[in-house]
Amino acid sequence: MSSISDVSDNLAKIIDMAGRLEDRAIDRACDRLMPGGEALAAMIPTANREAFGYRLDTAEQNEMARRFRTGDHSEKPLVDLEHEDPDELWTPEQILRWWSDDYRQQLGMEHDDPAWRPTLVSEATFLRNRDVAEWIWEHETQWDAYAADVSRARAKMESILLEGNRSERSRVVCGNEQCDDPRTLIRVYAKRQPVLWGCGACGETQDHPEACGTCGSAALVEEAWSSNKDDDLWKCGSCRNKYTHEQVRDFYAKQLRRVPEKWMSISHAMQLMREQGWQERVSRSWLDDLEVRTEDVSGRREVLWSSLWRRHLLETNARQQRAHERAKKAPNVA
Repeated sequence: MSSISDVSDNLAKIIDMAGRLEDRAIDRACDRLMPGGEALAAMIPTANREAFGYRLDTAEQNEMARRFRTGDHSEKPLVDLEHEDPDELWTPEQILRWWSDDYRQQLGMEHDDPAWRPTLVSEATFLRNRDVAEWIWEHETQWDAYAADVSRARAKMESILLEGNRSERSRVVCGNEQCDDPRTLIRVYAKRQPVLWGCGACGETQDHPEACGTCGSAALVEEAWSSNKDDDLWKCGSCRNKYTHEQVRDFYAKQLRRVPEKWMSISHAMQLMREQGWQERVSRSWLDDLEVRTEDVSGRREVLWSSLWRRHLLETNARQQRAHERAKKAPNVA
């Protein structure tokens, strides 16, 4: 059973990811089927529960009238809701609004401005409000369903931001020995922070939130957000563990060591060595001492992978020993 903190964490992640929807929509602007892709759809306001119920009632009445006219005595449901499966077609905002609209009404927190339209961020922020969250915990008899829907909305956001042209799936498989079903690791973006502020008085921008350096006004607005790629993590979809870049590099090294004896194109081998931290000129200098051949059909030069990997391990060990010796000889600075 999910706790309040679990739901709050999922809502916080949704709010954070919502800021990247516009960039994702721009990335998919040339999508042939739907310009902007699912990211654009996720940014568009959706109908509330009342509108959905009205549409459902109308569809049922139309179907009843059709059956009466045609003498159709079918026992099929009046309306086939398969096309309305929330797991498939509902946007994250629509999933959250299914709950938030009802809670706003029960709590008397409906917006006074008739022109106001809820957004993904507004609904996630409302549901994450401490007082609202505690009220839901105490009064919602379908808490598990609510928590599952919030988790589903977060999963859909992750899917929208990670799939397609900007896929951040690695070639590295989870190396956790306790993982029952190791999967390819997925990049988890670090939390975004404001990096640019604009002055509401003179319009100048600056890279700090203090008073405007031009006019001295304190009316600053956050205009740009960004995250540090070095703080990104990698997650396994099976065991749900998250790993740093260093841990992923170790997993990759173990994965490469399990590669069977085979010949590999030199260009591909050099790429793998670059990923292990070697400059290409260095790794190419090893080829004179390794098993290299020219493929008969294509004429492509290939290297025996196991021989290159053994050389990499030897050179890595030697480099570490040299670094250790230098550290021992370095004078201590008090």
